[in-house]
Amino acid sequence: MENNGPTTLILASWNAVTISGSSDFKLATGSGYCANGEQLAVNASCQIAVTFTPPSKKSTVTATVTITDNAVTSARPTTINPQYIYLSGQ
Repeated sequence: MENNGPTTLILASWNAVTISGSSDFKLATGSGYCANGEQLAVNASCQIAVTFTPPSKKSTVTATVTITDNAVTSARPTTINPQYIYLSGQ
């Protein structure tokens, strides 16, 4: 994720980047990955990476990555709403 805004982007201090849904998807953690409470200066970035282990039975599984930050855009002008990345695999 990259901060293209005019001010510092602050990830929520708790559950800034989470994943829900199938346990076949996992968020990568550690150095260089987006973390709770992280502050990104203008044009700075951090990575969100997801690993996927296909289920043993051939079926489609889904998950959602939720990003909670202080970003305000024309689509989100007055309230802080999470951003979502929808995942699907088999």
